[in-house]
Amino acid sequence: MFDSILSLVLKPIAARKLNNGVPFARECGLKVTSFDSGIASARMAVNPCLQDAQGAFESGALFTLAETASGAAMTGSFLPVIINARPVVSRADFTVISDCKGEAVADAKVEGNSRLLLAKLRKEKKVQFSVSVNVIDSGNNELVAKMKANWHVIMK
Repeated sequence: MFDSILSLVLKPIAARKLNNGVPFARECGLKVTSFDSGIASARMAVNPCLQDAQGAFESGALFTLAETASGAAMTGSFLPVIINARPVVSRADFTVISDCKGEAVADAKVEGNSRLLLAKLRKEKKVQFSVSVNVIDSGNNELVAKMKANWHVIMK
Protein backbone atom coordinates (compact mmCIF):
# COMPACT_ATOMS: atom_id res chain seq x y z
CA MET A 1 0.00 0.00 0.00
CA PHE A 2 2.80 2.40 0.94
CA ASP A 3 4.59 1.60 -2.33
CA SER A 4 1.47 2.51 -4.29
CA ILE A 5 1.12 5.87 -2.58
CA LEU A 6 4.84 6.60 -2.92
CA SER A 7 4.72 5.68 -6.61
CA LEU A 8 1.79 8.04 -7.19
CA VAL A 9 3.75 10.88 -5.61
CA LEU A 10 7.03 10.12 -7.40
CA LYS A 11 5.66 9.30 -10.87
CA PRO A 12 5.22 12.91 -12.08
CA ILE A 13 8.70 13.79 -10.80
CA ALA A 14 10.19 10.75 -12.53
CA ALA A 15 8.32 11.58 -15.75
CA ARG A 16 9.85 15.07 -15.82
CA LYS A 17 13.31 13.62 -15.19
CA LEU A 18 12.87 10.97 -17.90
CA ASN A 19 11.85 13.59 -20.45
CA ASN A 20 14.25 16.37 -19.46
CA GLY A 21 17.10 14.80 -17.49
CA VAL A 22 19.30 13.65 -20.37
CA PRO A 23 20.25 16.60 -22.58
CA PHE A 24 21.14 14.47 -25.62
CA ALA A 25 17.81 12.61 -25.54
CA ARG A 26 15.98 15.90 -25.09
CA GLU A 27 17.82 17.41 -28.08
CA CYS A 28 16.82 14.36 -30.15
CA GLY A 29 13.18 15.16 -29.37
CA LEU A 30 12.57 11.97 -27.42
CA LYS A 31 9.45 11.78 -25.28
CA VAL A 32 8.63 9.05 -22.80
CA THR A 33 4.90 8.75 -23.44
CA SER A 34 4.09 6.23 -20.71
CA PHE A 35 5.76 4.15 -18.05
CA ASP A 36 4.58 1.89 -15.28
CA SER A 37 5.87 -1.08 -13.36
CA GLY A 38 8.09 -2.88 -15.86
CA ILE A 39 6.78 -1.32 -19.08
CA ALA A 40 7.34 1.90 -20.98
CA SER A 41 6.84 3.58 -24.34
CA ALA A 42 8.80 6.41 -25.92
CA ARG A 43 8.59 8.29 -29.23
CA MET A 44 10.94 10.21 -31.46
CA ALA A 45 9.55 12.46 -34.17
CA VAL A 46 11.09 12.67 -37.62
CA ASN A 47 13.94 15.17 -37.50
CA PRO A 48 16.28 15.91 -40.42
CA CYS A 49 19.19 16.31 -37.98
CA LEU A 50 18.78 12.63 -36.98
CA GLN A 51 18.42 11.22 -40.50
CA ASP A 52 20.92 9.79 -42.96
CA ALA A 53 21.22 10.74 -46.64
CA GLN A 54 18.33 8.39 -47.54
CA GLY A 55 15.97 10.02 -45.01
CA ALA A 56 16.05 7.19 -42.46
CA PHE A 57 16.89 7.62 -38.78
CA GLU A 58 20.57 7.17 -37.96
CA SER A 59 21.10 4.01 -35.93
CA GLY A 60 22.53 6.06 -33.05
CA ALA A 61 19.24 7.95 -32.76
CA LEU A 62 17.29 4.66 -32.66
CA PHE A 63 19.71 3.33 -30.01
CA THR A 64 19.10 6.44 -27.89
CA LEU A 65 15.33 5.95 -28.20
CA ALA A 66 15.55 2.26 -27.22
CA GLU A 67 17.86 2.95 -24.27
CA THR A 68 15.56 5.72 -23.04
CA ALA A 69 12.52 3.41 -23.16
CA SER A 70 14.55 0.75 -21.35
CA GLY A 71 15.41 3.21 -18.60
CA ALA A 72 11.79 4.26 -18.26
CA ALA A 73 10.67 0.62 -17.83
CA MET A 74 13.40 0.12 -15.21
CA THR A 75 12.34 3.32 -13.43
CA GLY A 76 8.73 2.17 -13.33
CA SER A 77 9.79 -1.11 -11.73
CA PHE A 78 11.76 0.55 -8.93
CA LEU A 79 9.85 3.79 -8.50
CA PRO A 80 9.28 3.41 -4.73
CA VAL A 81 13.06 3.24 -4.13
CA ILE A 82 14.50 4.92 -7.24
CA ILE A 83 15.77 7.92 -5.27
CA ASN A 84 18.05 5.60 -3.26
CA ALA A 85 19.05 3.34 -6.16
CA ARG A 86 21.93 3.44 -8.61
CA PRO A 87 20.88 1.85 -11.91
CA VAL A 88 23.50 1.06 -14.55
CA VAL A 89 23.24 -0.66 -17.93
CA SER A 90 26.05 -3.22 -17.96
CA ARG A 91 25.42 -4.35 -21.54
CA ALA A 92 23.10 -3.42 -24.38
CA ASP A 93 22.68 -5.58 -27.47
CA PHE A 94 21.16 -3.51 -30.26
CA THR A 95 20.15 -4.63 -33.74
CA VAL A 96 18.85 -2.48 -36.57
CA ILE A 97 16.54 -4.56 -38.77
CA SER A 98 15.46 -2.04 -41.39
CA ASP A 99 15.24 1.67 -42.15
CA CYS A 100 12.92 3.86 -40.10
CA LYS A 101 11.56 6.86 -42.00
CA GLY A 102 8.43 7.60 -39.93
CA GLU A 103 8.07 8.52 -36.28
CA ALA A 104 9.93 5.92 -34.20
CA VAL A 105 8.12 4.29 -31.28
CA ALA A 106 9.89 2.14 -28.68
CA ASP A 107 8.08 -0.28 -26.37
CA ALA A 108 10.08 -1.69 -23.47
CA LYS A 109 9.34 -4.51 -21.04
CA VAL A 110 11.27 -5.74 -18.03
CA GLU A 111 11.94 -9.46 -18.29
CA GLY A 112 10.69 -10.95 -15.04
CA ASN A 113 8.26 -9.96 -12.33
CA SER A 114 8.84 -6.34 -11.28
CA ARG A 115 7.42 -6.89 -7.80
CA LEU A 116 9.78 -9.79 -7.18
CA LEU A 117 12.72 -7.77 -8.52
CA LEU A 118 11.85 -4.89 -6.20
CA ALA A 119 11.59 -7.29 -3.24
CA LYS A 120 14.98 -8.78 -4.13
CA LEU A 121 16.54 -5.32 -4.37
CA ARG A 122 15.22 -4.41 -0.94
CA LYS A 123 16.46 -7.66 0.60
CA GLU A 124 19.83 -8.11 -1.13
CA LYS A 125 20.55 -4.42 -1.95
CA LYS A 126 21.28 -5.35 -5.57
CA VAL A 127 19.50 -6.94 -8.50
CA GLN A 128 20.21 -7.79 -12.14
CA PHE A 129 17.64 -8.14 -14.91
CA SER A 130 17.07 -7.46 -18.60
CA VAL A 131 14.76 -5.15 -20.48
CA SER A 132 13.62 -5.98 -24.02
CA VAL A 133 12.79 -3.14 -26.39
CA ASN A 134 11.13 -3.18 -29.82
CA VAL A 135 11.35 -0.09 -32.02
CA ILE A 136 8.58 0.34 -34.59
CA ASP A 137 8.33 2.70 -37.57
CA SER A 138 4.89 4.23 -36.99
CA GLY A 139 4.67 5.10 -40.69
CA ASN A 140 4.38 1.46 -41.75
CA ASN A 141 4.07 -0.30 -38.35
CA GLU A 142 7.19 -2.40 -39.02
CA LEU A 143 9.78 -3.53 -36.49
CA VAL A 144 12.97 -1.61 -37.30
CA ALA A 145 15.23 -2.30 -34.30
CA LYS A 146 15.54 -4.38 -31.13
CA MET A 147 17.48 -3.98 -27.92
CA LYS A 148 18.15 -6.12 -24.90
CA ALA A 149 19.59 -4.07 -22.05
CA ASN A 150 21.10 -5.77 -19.01
CA TRP A 151 20.60 -3.65 -15.90
CA HIS A 152 22.32 -3.74 -12.51
CA VAL A 153 20.60 -1.80 -9.74
CA ILE A 154 22.17 -1.33 -6.34
CA MET A 155 20.90 0.55 -3.31
CA LYS A 156 23.02 3.57 -2.30
